[in-house]
Amino acid sequence: MTKNAKTIAEDLMFQAHHLGEQSDEFPEYKARNDAAEKEINELATLFENDDVDEAQLTEFNRLYVDDGAAPEWQAYKRVLESVGFGNNYATAEEFLDDAIIEMRTKAFA
Repeated sequence: MTKNAKTIAEDLMFQAHHLGEQSDEFPEYKARNDAAEKEINELATLFENDDVDEAQLTEFNRLYVDDGAAPEWQAYKRVLESVGFGNNYATAEEFLDDAIIEMRTKAFA
């Protein structure tokens, strides 16, 4: 697994774990959170298996800033949090397309 794919997979798995905890804490949202958690885990598996376009990963890496305060990171985080909640991604490339668009918007604003 490439570094970029591993980073994204880990971020997705963290988000899925968080939703699992939210399901326990807020049972009234369990069905919604569980469905999103399942979708996120499926997407994370694509990144874990390196089932992703290398050029997209290169572009993602060019934009990725490992700083929670950076606007690019905040844009990426919003895309992560949208998986299963309005945004559904059948492929890793679809996810990266959205992340890259959002990160570019913030990077060149």
